[in-house]
Amino acid sequence: MAKFFVGQRVKIIWSKYYPQYIGKQTRITSGLYEATNTYTGKKYFCYTVDIDPGFGPTPEQLEPILPGGHKPSEYSYEQLMDSLKEKVA
Repeated sequence: MAKFFVGQRVKIIWSKYYPQYIGKQTRITSGLYEATNTYTGKKYFCYTVDIDPGFGPTPEQLEPILPGGHKPSEYSYEQLMDSLKEKVA
């Protein structure tokens, strides 16, 4: 799963209740927070995006937008730092 941060550009890849936003690009405006579905009572974690403050997509609904030609790393930040320590030492 991708890690997201405030200010990151993302694309909405699916939405059950807001189909008009599918495929739209937006920016994350607040960090991950817990919300409750008013219909089912289920709790979930979501972000606030600038496309609509009332629309809180979950991480599974988002795809990071990377600068031209870049691909997400298969390694975590911690793994990269550990690798760097081994090469420097």
